[in-house]
Amino acid sequence: MSNHEYRVVIIEQDYELLKLYWSVIDRMLNFKVVSVYNDSLEAIRRIAKDEPNIIVVSYYLEKDPTDILELLSKKSARLEIVALTNFIDSSWISKAIANGVSGIILKSKRIVELEKALVFVVNGGSYLSPAIVKKFVSANKKNLSSPLSPREMEVLQLMSRGKTYSMIAGELNISKETSRSHMKNIYSKLSVSSKSAAILLAKQQRII
Repeated sequence: MSNHEYRVVIIEQDYELLKLYWSVIDRMLNFKVVSVYNDSLEAIRRIAKDEPNIIVVSYYLEKDPTDILELLSKKSARLEIVALTNFIDSSWISKAIANGVSGIILKSKRIVELEKALVFVVNGGSYLSPAIVKKFVSANKKNLSSPLSPREMEVLQLMSRGKTYSMIAGELNISKETSRSHMKNIYSKLSVSSKSAAILLAKQQRII
């Protein structure tokens, strides 16, 4: 991670949790909480002035939180969204990823995983709580009819563990651009447009 300071906005209804997330993030090197909101619609209205790189948002703020995630993702293509949820709901998770969410954390694991997820997403990776991944996987079986090459499956497997392009390149002894090229091929073969969607689909289809 570079010395760039990442600007974080927190959207959390519970004030005690908001303070907890704030304290965790402000202890992290190169991260700064620039605004906090307990109302997501207010956050949508005012988010532009905050100029965040990352939004940490809770699941339960709205009856249909994916609408809020969609609105947030439309604010900037460069905006990373990390969502926290109490529930493992496969349809919501799929919609959240389709709306550009880079990380999904179970609230029961928030202290352990929040810092890890933020580091992953700013380095170009994606993060899903292990319990969420298990929702889409049974017995770790692989899909033998995978459209991906063995190397592409290796790249995607490493990406699913939060590895960045540089880390994948070093581990597989390939260039960073080659690792990016593999991911582009993966997107094309799986008909997805983001790392999170590729990882989720590969888990669902037992490709990795």
